[in-house]
Amino acid sequence: MKIVSETFRKLAGKANKDTCKKIVSCVLFLCIAGFVFTRVTYLFREVNTNRVNITGIKEEEQLDVVYIGGSAAFVYWQPLKAWNDIGLVSYSYASNSLQAESIKFYMKEVLKTQTPQLFVIDLRPFQYWDADFNMEVRNSSDSMDYTMNRLEMISSYFKNRAIQEEADDIMSYYLEIAKYHTNLQVLSNPYNWEYINNTGQAVYKGWEWFARYQYLEEPENFLTEERADLEEGCEKILENLLEFCQEKELQVLFVVCPYQITEEHQEIYNALQDKIEAAGFQYLNANEYYEEIGIDFATDFYNASHVNCFGAEKYTEFLENYLKEYYDLPDRRDDPIYADWNEIYQAFVEEGKEIKQNVSKRIESRLSSIEIAEELSAVTDAVTWSLSAVNENWTVFIETQGKWKQGSSEYLMILENLGIGIQEETGGIIQVIKGNSSVSINGGNISGASVQYSVSEESIPYYEGTIASEGKGETQFELGRDGNKSSIKIDGVEYSQQQDGVNIVLYDNNRKVLVDSVTLMCKDENVIIVR
Repeated sequence: MKIVSETFRKLAGKANKDTCKKIVSCVLFLCIAGFVFTRVTYLFREVNTNRVNITGIKEEEQLDVVYIGGSAAFVYWQPLKAWNDIGLVSYSYASNSLQAESIKFYMKEVLKTQTPQLFVIDLRPFQYWDADFNMEVRNSSDSMDYTMNRLEMISSYFKNRAIQEEADDIMSYYLEIAKYHTNLQVLSNPYNWEYINNTGQAVYKGWEWFARYQYLEEPENFLTEERADLEEGCEKILENLLEFCQEKELQVLFVVCPYQITEEHQEIYNALQDKIEAAGFQYLNANEYYEEIGIDFATDFYNASHVNCFGAEKYTEFLENYLKEYYDLPDRRDDPIYADWNEIYQAFVEEGKEIKQNVSKRIESRLSSIEIAEELSAVTDAVTWSLSAVNENWTVFIETQGKWKQGSSEYLMILENLGIGIQEETGGIIQVIKGNSSVSINGGNISGASVQYSVSEESIPYYEGTIASEGKGETQFELGRDGNKSSIKIDGVEYSQQQDGVNIVLYDNNRKVLVDSVTLMCKDENVIIVR
Protein backbone atom coordinates (compact mmCIF):
# COMPACT_ATOMS: atom_id res chain seq x y z
CA MET A 1 0.00 0.00 0.00
CA LYS A 2 2.89 2.30 0.82
CA ILE A 3 4.33 1.84 -2.67
CA VAL A 4 0.94 2.55 -4.29
CA SER A 5 0.40 5.65 -2.11
CA GLU A 6 3.88 6.97 -2.91
CA THR A 7 3.30 6.35 -6.59
CA PHE A 8 0.01 8.31 -6.53
CA ARG A 9 1.68 11.15 -4.62
CA LYS A 10 4.45 11.43 -7.19
CA LEU A 11 1.96 11.29 -10.05
CA ALA A 12 -0.22 13.96 -8.40
CA GLY A 13 2.81 16.15 -7.77
CA LYS A 14 3.90 15.79 -11.37
CA ALA A 15 0.34 16.59 -12.55
CA ASN A 16 0.24 19.71 -10.34
CA LYS A 17 3.60 20.86 -11.68
CA ASP A 18 2.42 20.32 -15.24
CA THR A 19 -0.80 22.23 -14.52
CA CYS A 20 1.13 25.10 -12.93
CA LYS A 21 3.49 25.24 -15.88
CA LYS A 22 0.54 25.36 -18.26
CA ILE A 23 -1.13 28.13 -16.26
CA VAL A 24 2.08 30.15 -16.08
CA SER A 25 2.70 29.60 -19.79
CA CYS A 26 -0.86 30.64 -20.60
CA VAL A 27 -0.65 33.78 -18.46
CA LEU A 28 2.73 34.65 -19.94
CA PHE A 29 1.38 34.16 -23.46
CA LEU A 30 -1.64 36.36 -22.75
CA CYS A 31 0.57 39.08 -21.28
CA ILE A 32 2.86 39.04 -24.31
CA ALA A 33 -0.11 38.92 -26.69
CA GLY A 34 -1.78 41.81 -24.83
CA PHE A 35 1.41 43.85 -24.89
CA VAL A 36 1.91 43.27 -28.62
CA PHE A 37 -1.76 43.97 -29.39
CA THR A 38 -1.81 47.29 -27.53
CA ARG A 39 1.47 48.43 -29.08
CA VAL A 40 0.28 47.60 -32.58
CA THR A 41 -2.95 49.49 -31.83
CA TYR A 42 -1.03 52.50 -30.49
CA LEU A 43 1.17 52.44 -33.59
CA PHE A 44 -1.79 52.46 -35.99
CA ARG A 45 -3.77 55.16 -34.19
CA GLU A 46 -3.79 58.64 -35.68
CA VAL A 47 -1.34 61.07 -34.11
CA ASN A 48 -3.13 64.41 -33.78
CA THR A 49 -3.77 67.21 -31.30
CA ASN A 50 -6.26 65.13 -29.33
CA ARG A 51 -3.82 62.30 -28.76
CA VAL A 52 -0.79 64.49 -28.08
CA ASN A 53 -2.67 66.45 -25.39
CA ILE A 54 -3.99 63.31 -23.71
CA THR A 55 -0.69 61.42 -23.63
CA GLY A 56 1.35 64.51 -22.75
CA ILE A 57 0.12 64.88 -19.19
CA LYS A 58 1.92 61.67 -18.22
CA GLU A 59 5.22 63.44 -18.95
CA GLU A 60 4.55 66.39 -16.64
CA GLU A 61 5.81 67.19 -13.16
CA GLN A 62 3.21 67.86 -10.50
CA LEU A 63 0.50 70.21 -11.82
CA ASP A 64 -1.55 72.57 -9.66
CA VAL A 65 -4.38 73.17 -12.14
CA VAL A 66 -5.77 70.94 -14.88
CA TYR A 67 -8.24 72.48 -17.33
CA ILE A 68 -10.50 69.80 -18.85
CA GLY A 69 -12.66 70.37 -21.89
CA GLY A 70 -13.03 70.29 -25.63
CA SER A 71 -11.57 72.71 -28.16
CA ALA A 72 -12.99 75.44 -25.91
CA ALA A 73 -10.11 74.55 -23.59
CA PHE A 74 -7.03 74.15 -25.76
CA VAL A 75 -7.67 77.33 -27.79
CA TYR A 76 -8.75 79.39 -24.75
CA TRP A 77 -6.46 78.62 -21.81
CA GLN A 78 -2.75 79.34 -22.33
CA PRO A 79 -0.84 77.46 -19.59
CA LEU A 80 2.47 79.07 -20.50
CA LYS A 81 1.10 82.60 -20.31
CA ALA A 82 -0.32 81.76 -16.87
CA TRP A 83 3.12 80.43 -15.92
CA ASN A 84 4.86 83.63 -16.96
CA ASP A 85 2.23 85.91 -15.41
CA ILE A 86 1.56 84.27 -12.03
CA GLY A 87 3.79 81.18 -11.85
CA LEU A 88 0.87 78.78 -12.23
CA VAL A 89 1.71 75.25 -13.40
CA SER A 90 -1.32 74.12 -15.36
CA TYR A 91 -2.31 71.95 -18.28
CA SER A 92 -5.14 71.83 -20.86
CA TYR A 93 -6.24 68.20 -20.86
CA ALA A 94 -8.58 68.51 -23.79
CA SER A 95 -9.70 67.00 -27.07
CA ASN A 96 -11.95 68.17 -29.89
CA SER A 97 -15.70 67.88 -29.31
CA LEU A 98 -15.30 66.35 -25.88
CA GLN A 99 -18.47 64.50 -24.86
CA ALA A 100 -19.99 65.31 -21.47
CA GLU A 101 -19.71 61.68 -20.34
CA SER A 102 -15.96 61.75 -20.90
CA ILE A 103 -15.23 64.52 -18.38
CA LYS A 104 -15.40 62.26 -15.31
CA PHE A 105 -13.17 59.67 -16.96
CA TYR A 106 -10.70 62.36 -18.02
CA MET A 107 -10.51 63.42 -14.38
CA LYS A 108 -9.92 59.81 -13.30
CA GLU A 109 -7.17 59.51 -15.91
CA VAL A 110 -5.50 62.70 -14.66
CA LEU A 111 -5.63 61.46 -11.06
CA LYS A 112 -3.54 58.43 -11.99
CA THR A 113 -0.44 60.61 -12.37
CA GLN A 114 -1.43 64.00 -10.90
CA THR A 115 -2.96 65.46 -7.75
CA PRO A 116 -4.00 68.94 -8.91
CA GLN A 117 -5.23 71.44 -6.34
CA LEU A 118 -7.92 72.57 -8.78
CA PHE A 119 -9.79 71.18 -11.76
CA VAL A 120 -11.28 73.71 -14.17
CA ILE A 121 -14.10 72.10 -16.16
CA ASP A 122 -15.37 73.49 -19.46
CA LEU A 123 -19.19 73.27 -19.46
CA ARG A 124 -19.66 73.60 -23.21
CA PRO A 125 -19.99 69.78 -23.70
CA PHE A 126 -23.20 69.95 -21.65
CA GLN A 127 -24.60 72.78 -23.76
CA TYR A 128 -24.04 70.73 -26.93
CA TRP A 129 -25.31 67.46 -25.44
CA ASP A 130 -27.97 65.47 -27.25
CA ALA A 131 -29.04 61.85 -27.22
CA ASP A 132 -28.04 61.13 -30.81
CA PHE A 133 -24.96 59.04 -31.50
CA ASN A 134 -21.96 60.70 -33.14
CA MET A 135 -18.39 59.64 -33.78
CA GLU A 136 -16.76 62.41 -31.70
CA VAL A 137 -16.14 60.10 -28.75
CA ARG A 138 -13.26 58.69 -30.82
CA ASN A 139 -11.30 61.86 -30.10
CA SER A 140 -11.12 60.60 -26.51
CA SER A 141 -11.17 56.83 -26.80
CA ASP A 142 -8.58 56.70 -29.60
CA SER A 143 -6.15 58.72 -27.48
CA MET A 144 -6.25 57.03 -24.08
CA ASP A 145 -4.35 54.00 -22.76
CA TYR A 146 -6.03 50.61 -22.86
CA THR A 147 -7.42 50.53 -19.30
CA MET A 148 -10.68 49.79 -17.52
CA ASN A 149 -11.21 53.54 -17.24
CA ARG A 150 -11.24 53.83 -21.03
CA LEU A 151 -13.64 50.89 -21.39
CA GLU A 152 -15.98 52.37 -18.79
CA MET A 153 -15.93 55.74 -20.60
CA ILE A 154 -16.94 54.16 -23.90
CA SER A 155 -19.65 52.06 -22.24
CA SER A 156 -21.00 55.12 -20.45
CA TYR A 157 -21.18 56.99 -23.73
CA PHE A 158 -23.11 54.27 -25.53
CA LYS A 159 -25.54 53.86 -22.63
CA ASN A 160 -26.62 57.47 -23.10
CA ARG A 161 -26.97 57.41 -26.86
CA ALA A 162 -29.57 56.28 -29.37
CA ILE A 163 -27.54 53.98 -31.63
CA GLN A 164 -28.67 53.98 -35.24
CA GLU A 165 -28.40 50.90 -37.42
CA GLU A 166 -26.15 52.75 -39.84
CA ALA A 167 -23.72 53.77 -37.08
CA ASP A 168 -20.13 52.61 -37.23
CA ASP A 169 -19.40 49.18 -35.80
CA ILE A 170 -19.62 49.73 -32.04
CA MET A 171 -16.91 47.17 -31.32
CA SER A 172 -14.42 49.29 -33.28
CA TYR A 173 -14.68 51.95 -30.56
CA TYR A 174 -13.48 49.45 -27.97
CA LEU A 175 -10.94 47.82 -30.33
CA GLU A 176 -10.13 50.57 -32.78
CA ILE A 177 -7.54 48.47 -34.60
CA ALA A 178 -10.58 47.24 -36.53
CA LYS A 179 -10.84 50.76 -37.98
CA TYR A 180 -7.16 51.60 -38.39
CA HIS A 181 -5.55 48.30 -39.42
CA THR A 182 -5.54 49.31 -43.10
CA ASN A 183 -3.53 52.49 -42.40
CA LEU A 184 -0.31 50.82 -43.48
CA GLN A 185 1.31 54.18 -44.28
CA VAL A 186 1.92 54.64 -40.54
CA LEU A 187 4.66 52.04 -40.74
CA SER A 188 6.83 54.51 -42.64
CA ASN A 189 5.95 57.47 -40.42
CA PRO A 190 8.52 58.07 -37.64
CA TYR A 191 5.99 60.17 -35.72
CA ASN A 192 3.67 57.18 -35.31
CA TRP A 193 6.53 55.01 -34.06
CA GLU A 194 7.25 57.59 -31.36
CA TYR A 195 3.77 56.88 -29.98
CA ILE A 196 4.02 53.08 -30.00
CA ASN A 197 3.88 53.17 -26.18
CA ASN A 198 1.18 55.88 -26.29
CA THR A 199 3.54 58.36 -24.70
CA GLY A 200 4.64 61.73 -25.96
CA GLN A 201 4.98 65.31 -24.87
CA ALA A 202 2.56 68.19 -25.43
CA VAL A 203 5.12 70.95 -25.86
CA TYR A 204 2.86 73.84 -24.89
CA LYS A 205 1.04 71.99 -22.07
CA GLY A 206 -2.09 71.29 -24.12
CA TRP A 207 -2.31 74.67 -25.87
CA GLU A 208 -2.32 74.90 -29.68
CA TRP A 209 -1.73 77.91 -31.94
CA PHE A 210 -4.19 78.59 -34.79
CA ALA A 211 -3.70 81.32 -37.41
CA ARG A 212 -7.43 81.98 -37.84
CA TYR A 213 -9.76 84.94 -37.62
CA GLN A 214 -13.38 85.82 -38.26
CA TYR A 215 -15.28 89.05 -37.82
CA LEU A 216 -18.27 88.62 -35.50
CA GLU A 217 -20.96 90.76 -33.96
CA GLU A 218 -21.15 90.79 -30.17
CA PRO A 219 -24.16 88.81 -28.92
CA GLU A 220 -26.92 90.90 -27.42
CA ASN A 221 -29.92 90.33 -25.17
CA PHE A 222 -28.82 86.83 -24.14
CA LEU A 223 -28.80 87.43 -20.39
CA THR A 224 -31.89 85.95 -18.78
CA GLU A 225 -33.02 84.52 -15.46
CA GLU A 226 -34.96 81.74 -17.17
CA ARG A 227 -33.91 78.11 -16.69
CA ALA A 228 -34.06 75.50 -19.42
CA ASP A 229 -35.32 71.98 -18.79
CA LEU A 230 -32.19 69.87 -19.12
CA GLU A 231 -32.47 66.71 -21.15
CA GLU A 232 -32.65 63.64 -18.94
CA GLY A 233 -29.35 62.20 -20.16
CA CYS A 234 -27.53 65.50 -19.75
CA GLU A 235 -28.86 65.99 -16.23
CA LYS A 236 -27.89 62.47 -15.14
CA ILE A 237 -24.35 62.89 -16.51
CA LEU A 238 -23.88 66.16 -14.62
CA GLU A 239 -25.23 64.69 -11.37
CA ASN A 240 -22.93 61.70 -11.75
CA LEU A 241 -19.95 64.00 -12.32
CA LEU A 242 -20.80 66.14 -9.29
CA GLU A 243 -21.13 63.04 -7.09
CA PHE A 244 -17.72 61.85 -8.26
CA CYS A 245 -16.14 65.23 -7.45
CA GLN A 246 -17.75 65.19 -3.98
CA GLU A 247 -16.64 61.61 -3.23
CA LYS A 248 -13.05 62.42 -4.23
CA GLU A 249 -13.23 65.75 -2.33
CA LEU A 250 -11.97 67.57 -5.41
CA GLN A 251 -11.82 71.34 -5.76
CA VAL A 252 -13.54 72.17 -9.04
CA LEU A 253 -14.40 75.36 -10.93
CA PHE A 254 -16.96 74.99 -13.73
CA VAL A 255 -16.55 77.60 -16.47
CA VAL A 256 -18.23 78.83 -19.63
CA CYS A 257 -15.78 80.61 -21.93
CA PRO A 258 -16.83 83.63 -24.04
CA TYR A 259 -18.36 82.87 -27.44
CA GLN A 260 -21.34 83.95 -29.56
CA ILE A 261 -23.82 82.78 -26.97
CA THR A 262 -27.60 82.87 -27.37
CA GLU A 263 -30.45 83.33 -24.90
CA GLU A 264 -31.33 79.63 -25.29
CA HIS A 265 -27.77 78.67 -24.38
CA GLN A 266 -27.84 80.98 -21.35
CA GLU A 267 -30.99 79.27 -20.10
CA ILE A 268 -29.15 75.92 -20.21
CA TYR A 269 -26.20 77.35 -18.29
CA ASN A 270 -28.52 78.85 -15.68
CA ALA A 271 -29.94 75.38 -15.08
CA LEU A 272 -26.44 73.88 -14.89
CA GLN A 273 -25.37 76.63 -12.49
CA ASP A 274 -28.16 75.79 -10.07
CA LYS A 275 -27.07 72.16 -9.82
CA ILE A 276 -23.35 72.97 -9.63
CA GLU A 277 -23.68 75.52 -6.86
CA ALA A 278 -26.17 73.33 -4.96
CA ALA A 279 -23.47 70.62 -4.94
CA GLY A 280 -21.01 73.07 -3.40
CA PHE A 281 -18.86 73.95 -6.42
CA GLN A 282 -18.03 77.27 -8.04
CA TYR A 283 -19.39 78.42 -11.39
CA LEU A 284 -18.14 81.15 -13.72
CA ASN A 285 -19.78 82.24 -16.98
CA ALA A 286 -17.29 84.52 -18.73
CA ASN A 287 -20.00 85.68 -21.15
CA GLU A 288 -21.27 87.84 -18.31
CA TYR A 289 -17.94 89.71 -18.17
CA TYR A 290 -17.14 90.93 -21.70
CA GLU A 291 -16.13 94.38 -20.48
CA GLU A 292 -13.90 93.04 -17.71
CA ILE A 293 -12.22 90.63 -20.14
CA GLY A 294 -11.87 93.32 -22.79
CA ILE A 295 -13.09 90.88 -25.42
CA ASP A 296 -13.83 92.32 -28.89
CA PHE A 297 -15.91 90.14 -31.19
CA ALA A 298 -14.67 92.09 -34.21
CA THR A 299 -11.05 91.07 -33.60
CA ASP A 300 -10.75 88.30 -30.99
CA PHE A 301 -12.44 85.24 -32.53
CA TYR A 302 -11.81 82.73 -35.30
CA ASN A 303 -15.40 81.53 -35.45
CA ALA A 304 -18.60 81.87 -33.44
CA SER A 305 -17.46 79.24 -30.94
CA HIS A 306 -13.73 79.91 -30.47
CA VAL A 307 -11.41 82.80 -29.69
CA ASN A 308 -8.27 83.39 -31.71
CA CYS A 309 -4.82 84.01 -30.21
CA PHE A 310 -5.72 87.55 -29.11
CA GLY A 311 -8.97 86.48 -27.48
CA ALA A 312 -7.16 83.61 -25.74
CA GLU A 313 -4.69 86.03 -24.16
CA LYS A 314 -7.52 88.16 -22.80
CA TYR A 315 -9.46 85.17 -21.49
CA THR A 316 -6.37 83.62 -19.88
CA GLU A 317 -5.54 86.87 -18.11
CA PHE A 318 -9.13 87.23 -16.90
CA LEU A 319 -9.15 83.68 -15.52
CA GLU A 320 -5.70 84.16 -13.96
CA ASN A 321 -7.05 87.08 -11.96
CA TYR A 322 -10.12 85.08 -10.95
CA LEU A 323 -7.98 82.17 -9.74
CA LYS A 324 -5.73 84.51 -7.76
CA GLU A 325 -8.75 86.05 -6.05
CA TYR A 326 -10.63 82.87 -5.16
CA TYR A 327 -7.97 80.15 -4.80
CA ASP A 328 -4.73 79.81 -2.90
CA LEU A 329 -2.47 78.51 -5.67
CA PRO A 330 1.34 78.61 -5.44
CA ASP A 331 3.70 80.64 -7.62
CA ARG A 332 6.25 78.10 -8.90
CA ARG A 333 8.52 80.44 -10.88
CA ASP A 334 11.38 80.08 -8.38
CA ASP A 335 11.00 76.30 -8.06
CA PRO A 336 13.97 74.59 -9.81
CA ILE A 337 11.80 71.60 -10.70
CA TYR A 338 9.99 73.80 -13.23
CA ALA A 339 13.04 75.67 -14.57
CA ASP A 340 12.46 74.35 -18.10
CA TRP A 341 9.07 76.08 -18.20
CA ASN A 342 10.91 79.37 -18.81
CA GLU A 343 12.57 77.98 -21.92
CA ILE A 344 9.31 76.47 -23.15
CA TYR A 345 7.60 79.82 -22.56
CA GLN A 346 10.16 81.56 -24.79
CA ALA A 347 9.53 79.02 -27.56
CA PHE A 348 5.79 79.55 -27.10
CA VAL A 349 6.25 83.33 -27.49
CA GLU A 350 8.47 82.98 -30.57
CA GLU A 351 6.01 80.72 -32.38
CA GLY A 352 3.19 83.03 -31.39
CA LYS A 353 4.82 86.05 -33.03
CA GLU A 354 4.36 84.68 -36.54
CA ILE A 355 0.82 83.52 -35.78
CA LYS A 356 -0.12 86.93 -34.39
CA GLN A 357 1.34 88.75 -37.40
CA ASN A 358 -0.66 86.51 -39.71
CA VAL A 359 -3.89 87.03 -37.77
CA SER A 360 -3.26 90.79 -37.46
CA LYS A 361 -3.01 91.07 -41.24
CA ARG A 362 -6.27 89.23 -41.66
CA ILE A 363 -7.96 91.43 -39.07
CA GLU A 364 -6.69 94.54 -40.81
CA SER A 365 -7.85 93.20 -44.17
CA ARG A 366 -11.34 92.32 -42.97
CA LEU A 367 -11.91 95.48 -40.97
CA SER A 368 -10.69 97.42 -43.99
CA SER A 369 -13.12 95.51 -46.21
CA ILE A 370 -15.99 96.55 -43.92
CA GLU A 371 -14.98 100.20 -44.26
CA ILE A 372 -14.66 99.80 -48.03
CA ALA A 373 -18.07 98.14 -48.21
CA GLU A 374 -19.68 100.99 -46.30
CA GLU A 375 -18.23 103.50 -48.76
CA LEU A 376 -18.58 101.45 -51.95
CA SER A 377 -22.37 101.60 -52.16
CA ALA A 378 -22.12 105.39 -52.45
CA VAL A 379 -19.45 105.41 -55.19
CA THR A 380 -20.77 106.63 -58.55
CA ASP A 381 -17.54 106.68 -60.55
CA ALA A 382 -17.24 103.34 -62.38
CA VAL A 383 -13.42 103.28 -62.50
CA THR A 384 -13.12 103.96 -58.76
CA TRP A 385 -15.78 101.34 -58.04
CA SER A 386 -14.06 98.66 -60.14
CA LEU A 387 -10.74 99.18 -58.37
CA SER A 388 -12.33 98.40 -55.00
CA ALA A 389 -14.84 95.73 -56.06
CA VAL A 390 -12.54 92.70 -55.96
CA ASN A 391 -11.64 91.99 -52.34
CA GLU A 392 -10.31 88.81 -50.73
CA ASN A 393 -13.13 88.97 -48.20
CA TRP A 394 -15.87 88.97 -50.83
CA THR A 395 -17.22 86.70 -53.53
CA VAL A 396 -17.93 88.48 -56.82
CA PHE A 397 -20.79 87.21 -59.00
CA ILE A 398 -20.93 88.45 -62.61
CA GLU A 399 -23.64 87.87 -65.20
CA THR A 400 -23.80 89.70 -68.56
CA GLN A 401 -27.03 90.47 -70.37
CA GLY A 402 -28.10 91.88 -73.73
CA LYS A 403 -25.76 94.31 -75.51
CA TRP A 404 -23.07 94.41 -72.90
CA LYS A 405 -19.92 94.51 -75.08
CA GLN A 406 -18.66 98.02 -75.77
CA GLY A 407 -15.41 99.32 -77.20
CA SER A 408 -14.49 102.41 -75.18
CA SER A 409 -11.03 102.26 -73.60
CA GLU A 410 -12.41 103.23 -70.19
CA TYR A 411 -14.95 100.42 -70.31
CA LEU A 412 -12.32 97.85 -71.30
CA MET A 413 -10.07 99.04 -68.45
CA ILE A 414 -12.92 98.65 -65.97
CA LEU A 415 -13.66 95.13 -67.17
CA GLU A 416 -9.98 94.27 -66.87
CA ASN A 417 -10.00 95.56 -63.27
CA LEU A 418 -12.83 93.10 -62.62
CA GLY A 419 -11.04 90.22 -64.34
CA ILE A 420 -13.44 90.15 -67.31
CA GLY A 421 -12.07 89.58 -70.80
CA ILE A 422 -14.06 90.17 -74.03
CA GLN A 423 -13.72 87.83 -76.98
CA GLU A 424 -15.43 88.62 -80.29
CA GLU A 425 -17.17 85.29 -80.57
CA THR A 426 -18.47 85.41 -77.00
CA GLY A 427 -22.08 86.21 -76.45
CA GLY A 428 -22.07 86.39 -72.66
CA ILE A 429 -20.24 85.58 -69.47
CA ILE A 430 -21.12 83.98 -66.16
CA GLN A 431 -18.29 84.43 -63.68
CA VAL A 432 -17.53 83.83 -60.02
CA ILE A 433 -14.47 85.24 -58.32
CA LYS A 434 -14.01 83.70 -54.89
CA GLY A 435 -12.55 85.41 -51.86
CA ASN A 436 -10.89 83.62 -48.96
CA SER A 437 -13.79 81.25 -48.33
CA SER A 438 -14.35 77.84 -49.88
CA VAL A 439 -16.58 78.15 -52.94
CA SER A 440 -18.09 75.18 -54.73
CA ILE A 441 -19.95 75.28 -58.07
CA ASN A 442 -21.91 72.26 -59.25
CA GLY A 443 -20.03 70.12 -56.73
CA GLY A 444 -16.51 71.23 -57.68
CA ASN A 445 -14.28 73.61 -55.72
CA ILE A 446 -13.01 76.66 -57.59
CA SER A 447 -10.24 79.19 -57.36
CA GLY A 448 -12.07 81.35 -59.88
CA ALA A 449 -14.58 80.38 -62.54
CA SER A 450 -15.66 81.95 -65.82
CA VAL A 451 -18.02 80.44 -68.38
CA GLN A 452 -18.51 82.02 -71.78
CA TYR A 453 -21.56 81.28 -73.85
CA SER A 454 -23.31 82.39 -77.02
CA VAL A 455 -26.71 84.08 -76.87
CA SER A 456 -27.78 81.81 -79.71
CA GLU A 457 -27.30 78.72 -77.57
CA GLU A 458 -30.56 77.02 -76.69
CA SER A 459 -29.30 76.10 -73.23
CA ILE A 460 -27.70 78.96 -71.32
CA PRO A 461 -25.36 77.60 -68.59
CA TYR A 462 -26.96 77.40 -65.16
CA TYR A 463 -24.97 76.95 -61.97
CA GLU A 464 -25.62 76.46 -58.29
CA GLY A 465 -23.15 76.27 -55.46
CA THR A 466 -22.14 77.18 -51.95
CA ILE A 467 -19.86 79.54 -50.08
CA ALA A 468 -18.53 78.03 -46.85
CA SER A 469 -17.27 80.60 -44.35
CA GLU A 470 -15.53 79.76 -41.06
CA GLY A 471 -18.13 79.49 -38.33
CA LYS A 472 -20.90 80.93 -40.50
CA GLY A 473 -22.15 77.83 -42.25
CA GLU A 474 -22.86 77.65 -45.97
CA THR A 475 -24.44 80.23 -48.24
CA GLN A 476 -26.37 78.92 -51.25
CA PHE A 477 -26.23 80.70 -54.61
CA GLU A 478 -27.62 80.25 -58.13
CA LEU A 479 -26.41 81.75 -61.40
CA GLY A 480 -28.05 81.56 -64.79
CA ARG A 481 -31.15 82.91 -66.46
CA ASP A 482 -34.62 83.77 -65.30
CA GLY A 483 -36.32 83.90 -68.69
CA ASN A 484 -34.33 86.45 -70.67
CA LYS A 485 -33.00 88.12 -67.53
CA SER A 486 -29.73 87.49 -65.78
CA SER A 487 -30.18 85.85 -62.40
CA ILE A 488 -27.91 86.02 -59.37
CA LYS A 489 -29.64 84.55 -56.34
CA ILE A 490 -28.09 84.22 -52.89
CA ASP A 491 -30.00 82.12 -50.35
CA GLY A 492 -33.01 82.34 -52.68
CA VAL A 493 -33.01 86.15 -52.96
CA GLU A 494 -32.54 87.76 -56.38
CA TYR A 495 -29.80 90.40 -56.26
CA SER A 496 -29.07 91.01 -59.94
CA GLN A 497 -30.20 94.33 -61.39
CA GLN A 498 -31.24 92.28 -64.46
CA GLN A 499 -30.42 95.03 -66.95
CA ASP A 500 -28.47 95.10 -70.21
CA GLY A 501 -24.81 95.35 -69.33
CA VAL A 502 -22.59 93.68 -66.74
CA ASN A 503 -24.61 92.74 -63.67
CA ILE A 504 -22.36 92.39 -60.62
CA VAL A 505 -23.17 91.29 -57.08
CA LEU A 506 -20.61 91.61 -54.27
CA TYR A 507 -21.13 89.38 -51.24
CA ASP A 508 -19.22 89.57 -47.95
CA ASN A 509 -18.25 85.99 -47.04
CA ASN A 510 -17.45 86.78 -43.43
CA ARG A 511 -20.53 88.75 -42.43
CA LYS A 512 -22.87 86.98 -44.88
CA VAL A 513 -24.26 90.27 -46.16
CA LEU A 514 -24.65 91.95 -49.55
CA VAL A 515 -21.97 94.56 -50.22
CA ASP A 516 -23.34 95.99 -53.47
CA SER A 517 -25.34 95.12 -56.57
CA VAL A 518 -24.77 97.13 -59.75
CA THR A 519 -25.00 97.08 -63.52
CA LEU A 520 -22.14 98.58 -65.51
CA MET A 521 -23.13 99.92 -68.93
CA CYS A 522 -21.91 102.35 -71.56
CA LYS A 523 -23.89 105.47 -72.36
CA ASP A 524 -22.53 107.91 -74.91
CA GLU A 525 -19.04 106.44 -74.51
CA ASN A 526 -19.21 106.94 -70.74
CA VAL A 527 -19.42 104.07 -68.27
CA ILE A 528 -22.18 104.45 -65.73
CA ILE A 529 -23.20 102.54 -62.63
CA VAL A 530 -26.86 101.59 -62.27
CA ARG A 531 -28.14 100.54 -58.84
